[in-house]
Amino acid sequence: MKKTSIYFLMIAQVAFISGCKKFLEENPKSIASPQTVLSSVQGLDAALVGAYSYFTGWSKMYSWDVLKLNESLVDFQYAPQAPDFSNGNVLSTDYPVNFAWSNLYSIINSANTVLANISAIANDPNKNRIDGEAKFLRGWSYFYLVQLFGDVPLVLSPVNDPAAFQPTRTAQADVYNQIVSDLTDAENEMNDAAPQPSRVNKWVAKAYLAKVYLTMAGNPNNLTTYNGSNTYTLALNKAKEIISSGRYDIHIPYQSVFLTTGDAETIWEILCPATQANYNHFTFLSQAIFTPTDAFINSFDARDVRGRAWGIRNSYVLNGTTYNFPLPTYMKFVDSVQYAKGQQFQSGLSVTAIRLADVYLMAAEADNEAGGGPSSDAYGWINAVRERAGIPDLTAGLSQSVFRDSLFIERRKELYGEGFDWFDLKRFNKFSLLNTTGRTFVTAIDDHLNYFPIYSAETISNPNVKQNAGWPG
Repeated sequence: MKKTSIYFLMIAQVAFISGCKKFLEENPKSIASPQTVLSSVQGLDAALVGAYSYFTGWSKMYSWDVLKLNESLVDFQYAPQAPDFSNGNVLSTDYPVNFAWSNLYSIINSANTVLANISAIANDPNKNRIDGEAKFLRGWSYFYLVQLFGDVPLVLSPVNDPAAFQPTRTAQADVYNQIVSDLTDAENEMNDAAPQPSRVNKWVAKAYLAKVYLTMAGNPNNLTTYNGSNTYTLALNKAKEIISSGRYDIHIPYQSVFLTTGDAETIWEILCPATQANYNHFTFLSQAIFTPTDAFINSFDARDVRGRAWGIRNSYVLNGTTYNFPLPTYMKFVDSVQYAKGQQFQSGLSVTAIRLADVYLMAAEADNEAGGGPSSDAYGWINAVRERAGIPDLTAGLSQSVFRDSLFIERRKELYGEGFDWFDLKRFNKFSLLNTTGRTFVTAIDDHLNYFPIYSAETISNPNVKQNAGWPG
């Protein structure tokens, strides 16, 4: 990590929050010390709120910069404004790898700071909620770190002396142990409802536990047994908890998921005001920066609302006026009102971080892998997604491998552009599809694509962090 102390960045963050959050404005003329701020429920909550500042806005986790990592290097779309990434020319000096690494460790340090001070509110009824939310943020961040970079330093305490801080990379299996531990504590300690919009609750933790278990079991980890249990079964059970809870509903129009705040399907969304610096950067996926290939567009059934019927368009009509896009565009990310005003990038739509359709498809995947083939439940889950899209059900009787391929395709059509595409390409071991895109790749299409290069400044400042191999520089 960088020589700048993440701990002091966190204290500055708390100071910033103390000046702008109403629940810390009781005595605006006084300046509380970090120790005082972090010894109260209000202060620890403020530190958690500060951690969310790394999710949206320029150069943050849900910015178009970091989305390059998840969305450029996939087989069904191209990034005209990021041709190097689309062609596998990812360098260790590129900003996206820097932003991903630094944002995630900043969130982790915020969480570690909260957890290091949680004993100050040991007798408060909010203690478990705060502890659980901090652990979710840490577990979520480590999940993205191991996905993006492989073995990474596992840091579980605030960094107080950055000059002497040179941690080694920790094996992924050990990092996953910590991720599961953190997310399990989070689901047990958090409440059914989040304390504020954009923040997480126990059901978000359950959804990510399902995703973590699936990722552990899939390529390249292949950890199909965890603590004596089948990892796919663990993923299936967690997904079924969400499905059977009745808290979320897939039987709403597909468009409503993206154009409506607080819709019945979304498990976690992050609000993004259109007039501020943290507007929804997924709008860049709708402005010809990332565009679907003709082959992908043509793969949709004509009735499929996720294709030409609504999901991918060259134009749209608002109040009788037609607005044209320069290239085929993902409509799920278009803020049509802002676009009509000429504010193509000022989207105020919420970031949909995880939703029920993803959980349905995860459940079907886990069921197929755990049982040696799909059960009737697996067909029910994938067909619920297809029915909402307006296309016929899959017919029972598919082999495990055919159902797996069908599920992979369904995930691409349902979830394209939502930040999981490269993760899926990796988990299903489908990098060979990149050979069919017609692109000239700078790097080999092989296992090195499982992990991106680490930002060069990190490997220079910390000799214990070795660079991932296979990238051009």
